[in-house]
Amino acid sequence: MTEVHDGGELVAAGTGPANAGPTSTVPHWRLGGRSGRMPGLGEAGLAFLGAAVVTFSAYGAQLRPGGFYNDDWLYLVRSRFSGGFRGAVRSLDFLHFRPLQRVYWPALFRVLGPEPTPHVAWTLTVASLCVSVTYLLLRTLGLPRLHATGIVLLAALFPGDDSTRFWPSLSSVVLAVTLAFAGIIAAVAAFRHDGRRSFALHGVSVALYIASVLLYEVAFSLILACGAAYVAMFGRRALRRWAVDVASVGAVLVLVTSGTFYDPLPIGKMPEHGRQVARDAGRLLADSLWAPTHPSDLTTVLVLCFGAAICGIAAWRIRRARQTAYGADPASELQPWLTLALVSLIALVASYGSIVPSPTLSPIGSGQQNRANVVAAMWLVALIYAVIMIATRMTARLLYVTRAGPAMAITIVGLVAVGYVIQIREDQRQWERASLVQSYALDQISRVQPRLPQGATVLLFGIPSESAPGIPIFAVSWDIGGALVKRFGDRTLVGLPVVEGSTLDCRDDRIILHNRNDSLGEQSAPYGNTFFVDANAPTSTRIANRTTCTTSRDAMIGLGLLQNAARESGRA
Repeated sequence: MTEVHDGGELVAAGTGPANAGPTSTVPHWRLGGRSGRMPGLGEAGLAFLGAAVVTFSAYGAQLRPGGFYNDDWLYLVRSRFSGGFRGAVRSLDFLHFRPLQRVYWPALFRVLGPEPTPHVAWTLTVASLCVSVTYLLLRTLGLPRLHATGIVLLAALFPGDDSTRFWPSLSSVVLAVTLAFAGIIAAVAAFRHDGRRSFALHGVSVALYIASVLLYEVAFSLILACGAAYVAMFGRRALRRWAVDVASVGAVLVLVTSGTFYDPLPIGKMPEHGRQVARDAGRLLADSLWAPTHPSDLTTVLVLCFGAAICGIAAWRIRRARQTAYGADPASELQPWLTLALVSLIALVASYGSIVPSPTLSPIGSGQQNRANVVAAMWLVALIYAVIMIATRMTARLLYVTRAGPAMAITIVGLVAVGYVIQIREDQRQWERASLVQSYALDQISRVQPRLPQGATVLLFGIPSESAPGIPIFAVSWDIGGALVKRFGDRTLVGLPVVEGSTLDCRDDRIILHNRNDSLGEQSAPYGNTFFVDANAPTSTRIANRTTCTTSRDAMIGLGLLQNAARESGRA
């Protein structure tokens, strides 16, 4: 006789000599397949509520300081200081290749206003929605509630893409991922129905895919690869619908990429960058298995070797014991988890395909750069979860304590989650520090310059560009410029951050600032309406002419706020 437990465990039960040995646990669930039930509205609602509780508990401390960073300031200015909704949409013409995002920001700032706290709350809400849709996707693919919950818990707490919770600009990216995952759910549901309902659900999935790409093209590679999963799950009849997906999404992708302002890698350099992304993803995976911070490469290798040795010994012991009366075939017990690990690994590779053309993105990027993992995070933690399940079951058999396997798994998953929370807290402190330094700098500017004339340019000295690697304070012209516009209510104000390594040219007709932002365009300011502000002193000096510029520049060099490498160029 058998006893089926919720959570996907089939437990042998009975009495007598045949059942005198330790109980065997064999999952009865199977990933994918033609059969399966879509989660109901009640389960979906509970999933969102649970996701919101976890997300706001882990990241809610960011609500108190709030904070706009980098592109947030640009979207704020274009959305709130461009003469109404239509003017805001027109002012975001540089986003013409992402038409939904071009409308998204004016609508969001119109509803939520110019203060950061509501935008942080919205960002966490979108993250909660993404986590709940991820749960529904896993349930649709056949995972039991218990294990789907465990995976999305790790996904919600995963620090490898936590910039998507701290940086409001990434709410559109997370929403695009949510739409893509919802499209996969609709596509799978379509194969489980017949007739018009099947075609309607497939149409919904294609529409969601297209909307995802038009909002932000971050999930395109996973979307295009999903057809392989359709074929594996539902056979050859999926080929035609896969072709429809590829044709529809591919056409939209051509439209998006042809109008982008980003410079992708040349095709010849993509294979090498792809290999580097794979190496970095492997390092992230190893780090995410056991530590909240990034250890050295040597430590990671030693941990992986140790784990491989343990698994090898366990496999040898299980092979010797598989024909004994110690329970069911271990291979059948591990098959669902091996399948989940394989599917997650394939999806992980597909997810990272979207960042291969980008020379600046890497799975191990810090701060705002860890957005590279926004699609891959779910599959990475699913792979981690499957590895934990495999390792604990093998270890339990190795030690002849099969009943302890679930407890071992829960303990390890809990420890990993605790490690993730520790890293989240540390990252949150750095994002909060960036917001506090921004406020300090703006207060100092207001203190020494209570009013700025229309069209004025402020060169800000004495403020670091980052609070930690990848977490910007004032690093580019549009963030300090946007902050000045919001503080003084004047759309004509311009700001230039004097970041680390900056030099200054005092030319006959204008000031030229040189630093790493030169690639974004010439950083120049006219005489007469430009102010050098030292946020530490604090002081403000109006730069009337070249003489004043040279004197003030030399003073900043003496204070260590500017490099002594000015290039006098005479008249431009």
